[in-house]
Amino acid sequence: MITTMIFDLVNEVKKISEEMESIGNQGVFNKADTKEYNSLFKNVDLPIDYAEKMKQFEEFLSEKKYFIASIHGISRIGGSSPYESARRVFGRLLTNEMAVQYTWLGTKEKEALVKTKLADVLLKAFEKCNASWDVKKAEDAIKKYLRRARERLGSNKKSH
Repeated sequence: MITTMIFDLVNEVKKISEEMESIGNQGVFNKADTKEYNSLFKNVDLPIDYAEKMKQFEEFLSEKKYFIASIHGISRIGGSSPYESARRVFGRLLTNEMAVQYTWLGTKEKEALVKTKLADVLLKAFEKCNASWDVKKAEDAIKKYLRRARERLGSNKKSH
């Protein structure tokens, strides 16, 4: 009886192990991706300060492994609120000169950030960072950050 239970338990552990390995092969962030992330932003010229660089970054994010690694990496930047996270993330990724060229939906003759892979990465990273931050909170934080770009740009010029 005990031998049968042990045998069943070992088989169950094997099944779970195989399932976890299968999940890892489907693009879920794993240890191999950690090495990719560690050098991820070293291989990309950041912050993005002109349109051509944004295009190159979008191409970079088109590769699934970089997209996934970017989600993980950005989620680790953190912050105590969605806006604080947006501020910290954008501070590393995008200059204020570029941020003033975007709105979330592309209104006021500006580019639409929502149509970019960067937006997809940011929303997924925010969700990973804090499960209680729904998409609406993340979008609102990003909108607020973009809306205040001109203000930040003006204050940076005054302080220099």
